[in-house]
Amino acid sequence: MDIKVGDIVEYQSRQYRVLKCLQRSKEKLHLFGDFSSALVYESDVKLVNSIEIPTLKVGDTVIVHDVPSCEKTALNGVWVGPMNSKIGKTFQVKKCINHDEYGPLALLDDRWFRTYHLEKIDDYDIV
Repeated sequence: MDIKVGDIVEYQSRQYRVLKCLQRSKEKLHLFGDFSSALVYESDVKLVNSIEIPTLKVGDTVIVHDVPSCEKTALNGVWVGPMNSKIGKTFQVKKCINHDEYGPLALLDDRWFRTYHLEKIDDYDIV
């Protein structure tokens, strides 16, 4: 399988979002769902929805979309409370990295965001 951060998977008849991929530990995934989280092997899950991650570069304009509350827990490794004030707003990408465990991240203002809930906004000139 080719599961990545942001994908929706099924584990024990429940759906979860993959928020961390621990490649060093034999393809373990850290999953977060409505009622629980789980640390499981990739071979124990079924891919439900492979999401499309935007290709971002420094200077791109993005809008921050909301994520479910279960993905805003401090346990997920990236989301912190002040990020809630950024939801629905647009920002310029200051820096991009591909983190070994958290996947693609973009620096907006002073916070790192997972890119699966960012949307690139194309700038068009109106004549």
